[in-house]
Order: sequence, then structure tokens, then C-alpha cells
Amino acid sequence: MSSTANENTGKQFRFHEIVERDNKKVPVSSTVAVATKLLVVAPIWAITVLPLTIAYQAGKAVVGKLRGSDKESPDAAESATTTTTTSVVTVDPSDVVPRPDRTHDIVVLGATGFTGGLAVRHLAKTYGIGNSGTVRWAIAGRSESKLRAVLKKLADELSMPELAKDGAVDTIVCDTSDPSTLPSLVKDTRSVATTAGPFSLYGKGVVEACAKYGTHYTDITGEVSFVKQMKSKYQDDAVKSGARIVSLCGHDSIPWDLSYNLLADEFASRGESMSSIQFQNEIHSNASGGTLKTMCMGVQGKLAEVDEKDENVLRRVFGSDVEHSAPMENAISNGITRGIPKPWKMKASSATTDDDGDDSLVEMPFIMAGVNYDTVNFSHALRRDSKCSYKEQALVEDYKTGLDSVLTLVMFLSSLLNPITGGLIEKLLPQPGDGPDMAAMENEYFLAVTGTAKGSKGTILQSLLYYNKDPGYLETARMVVEAALCMALEEDAVSENIASASGDGSTHTTTVGGFFSPGFALRRNLLKRLVDTGCHYDVRVVQEESASN
Repeated sequence: MSSTANENTGKQFRFHEIVERDNKKVPVSSTVAVATKLLVVAPIWAITVLPLTIAYQAGKAVVGKLRGSDKESPDAAESATTTTTTSVVTVDPSDVVPRPDRTHDIVVLGATGFTGGLAVRHLAKTYGIGNSGTVRWAIAGRSESKLRAVLKKLADELSMPELAKDGAVDTIVCDTSDPSTLPSLVKDTRSVATTAGPFSLYGKGVVEACAKYGTHYTDITGEVSFVKQMKSKYQDDAVKSGARIVSLCGHDSIPWDLSYNLLADEFASRGESMSSIQFQNEIHSNASGGTLKTMCMGVQGKLAEVDEKDENVLRRVFGSDVEHSAPMENAISNGITRGIPKPWKMKASSATTDDDGDDSLVEMPFIMAGVNYDTVNFSHALRRDSKCSYKEQALVEDYKTGLDSVLTLVMFLSSLLNPITGGLIEKLLPQPGDGPDMAAMENEYFLAVTGTAKGSKGTILQSLLYYNKDPGYLETARMVVEAALCMALEEDAVSENIASASGDGSTHTTTVGGFFSPGFALRRNLLKRLVDTGCHYDVRVVQEESASN
């Protein structure tokens, strides 16, 4: 275990110093902006939008009861029609090529979209031209001309004219709504990395095809209902074919799931189990049109529906329909708390230069904490870990910033819950394909996740996972690509990680397929790839077992 070491360079840093050195800042709301929202915007919202939303939702509930079920309301019927899986991928056994013999290491699906384009950019910059680089990669989408346009644009931006030459990068034309086109996507690659969301609309056939063809799969979804539905439907296919289906491989939720698994491994090496973990997030980012579209659909109930029997499918231990006997406790707070000590100021034997200081921060709800909790709970069940509590909050500089953020979110979400203001907001928001500009993503945005974990014998460990660029898109593109490459190129190492799910300490000599959380399956193999390509990880002992009370 390193102690306050930057794994990018080997240089020594005081814990968290690298974030401060980069001068990355969480935005602070101005007093004028908050006052305007409280005194002008909020009252207008309270007397117009809020009553409309309450009346509409109450009407839906009444209609649902009259018809016998909420699911039979008009909106729910639309949701069911939209999200029902109708495609069936038929596999010709003679068409299945053994993974080691396949042409491509990775295919990026959704390459013409905002995040997909960034994924292709990362591949080109890091691994070279698709058919002649250190990694053999291809891109996929619905339009050959648009795929070629992506390569031409990148060739100009990166001064890599070879990217645009015929035959330099393979392109695969497929339509996720047409199952007959999906074999061409999955049958000649070891791994598919897809950014084509909302996944409840466009992802189901891809998961099915990968599970049946034995092709590893990663995506960037934060749609937990989609993950549950897919695991329930295609777990047996994935186990049979050896395909590893790993969702949630972007900002949702690799930073937290990976940190949890690394800390849990460290406790295990010390003969301890983790009893609690708290993540405190510093973040500056912005939402793309695709993210906002998915959020709108989720709020309006138009994403994947999960059968009641599968609601806890992510809590089932590997290879069984039995739920883990000690599910992770959800201790996430929805309040705003002042006077929170900076977690990196905690005393530690390996960081004697830290001082206590009298500065403090404010904790507020983090919008993706629920998704991250579900993902970490998935890992917790796969590991069969002991009872543990999970808390996750965002850190901001002052109370007014926290209040502004929470108030904005409440007004936004409530406005989506009725058809009048909801439809208007959807038209005004950025559309799918739009996203933050490159300068802001590279120079302003960041994510620093500090995890503080307590062990069963009193040890306190603390980790820092720091991305110095935009986590939502630029770093998400890198994460999903590196996760896919981890499975494509390091199958044996990933098998060793998964072997712990057997519960008997044995190692697997063959590729064990199935649905896994990213941090559980990929662990230090993924960490090394992420650190080698641009982020920082640090772990330290805040309190040794012998110092416990």
C-alpha cells in the first residue's frame, strides 16, 4: 500500500495536496444569485409550478387506482411500450469466433455521440490508429457517413491524418433497434464499450448480443433499473458464454465503486472487515444533453421497469438467487450540514505535515449518491462482505452554495413532473449530442473523491481518487474504454478478481462470465490503467488498529 504517493510519477505529496496544487475549485454561488432565487424565482415556482405538479401527480394516482394499478396510467403505458424488450438476437453457433481469435480488442458503439466521440479521441491519442496501433479498435453506429465524419474531425483536431484514411479504422454499421444488425457489432471483438444512451431505449439488444456471443461489455449508464433488468434476463446467457457484462463504467459509478473495493481489499489484507465508509466529493462539472435527456425520462417514469422479484437482483451473491445476508446500509443524508472538517486534514502517521486547522466545509446531497450506493452494494454482495454502512455527500464551501444547489434541483425536478413545464424545459435544455466545451472540460472541471473507511478492529483508512479533468464526459469516456480494455486484454487477471466470488478462495482457470460491478471485477488492474493514463490515487492509514478505542 502506498502512503501519500502519486502513482503517476512516484513523487511524494501531502494527502490532497495535488488537488490544491492544481487550484481546482468547487463553484461558489453568489449572494445575489441566491437571494434572487429565494426572493423571486422560488415564490413564483411555489404558486405556479408546484401546485400544477401536485395536482397532476395526484390526478395520475387517482386514475391509477380507478384502473386498478398505477402501471395502467397513460404515462406508465407509454413507459412500458417504450422500454419493453422486443428484440431477440439469434446466434448461429458456427458464427461464434473464440475471443482470442477476434479481430478487434474493442469496438466503441455510439461513436457519433458526444461521449462516444471522446472515447474514440482517447483511443486514438493513447493507442494510435485503429488497425495499426497498440490496441486494435473499431467504431460503430447507425451511419457510415457520420462515423467517417468522426474520424475526419479527430484527424484534424489531433493532427493525425492517418485516422481519416480508408482502412485505417474499421467502421461497423448497426442499429440497436434492429437485432439482425447486432451480430456484426459483437462477433469479431473481444469487448464492446457503448455510450449510446438512454440505455433503457438503446442498450437492451446490445447486452443480449454480447451475453449470447461471449463478448465482454461495458457502458456508461447510471440507469440502475436497466442494469437490474438486464441481469435478470441475461445472467444465464453470460455465464454460459463467458461474457462479462459490466455496466456503470463511467462517472456513474467507477470512482466510488473502485475506491470501495480497493479499501475493502486493504482491510482484508489486514485481517479486518470494513464497518463503514463515507465518501466526500468535490466536483465541478456540467451536464450534456444526453444526460439531461436520461434524467428527464427517469423523472417521468420512462426508463426500464423492474419486476418486483428482481428489485434486489444486484444484492444476490454470485452464482445464486439468494440475496446477500448483510446488505449494505444506506446512510446517505439528504440535508445540508455546516461545520464539516476537511477530511484530508485528519491526522495520520503517514502525513505528519497535515495540520488540524480551523477551516471547515458544508456537506450537501450529491445527485448520483443513490446510484453509487446501488453499485457499491452490488460489489458488497459479490464480495460477501460483512455488514457495512455507506454514506456519500458533496462538499461545498458555504451554506448558501448548498442551499442554492438543492433548491435548484428541487425546482428542476418538480417542474419535470407535469406535462406543461416538463415539455417546455425539455425543449430549452441542451439536446443529445451537445455537451460542455473542451476548454472547460480540460482546464476547469474536476472530481476529487475522498473515502474514509473504518475497520472492524478500529483501523481507519483513507483514499483519494482524483481526476483533474471533466469527470462526466472526458473522464467517463476514458473510464469506459479502459474498463473494456481491461477485460479484453487482461482476462486472466480479471478472472482472479472474480474468483473471490466463489467463496472458497480458489482461482478460476477459465473465463467466468456473468454480470459484475466494475470495481469488483477490475480492481487494481483498472486502477493502474486509469493512473497510467491520467488520474491520481492515494491511500493512507489515518489510525492503526492499536490506536482504536
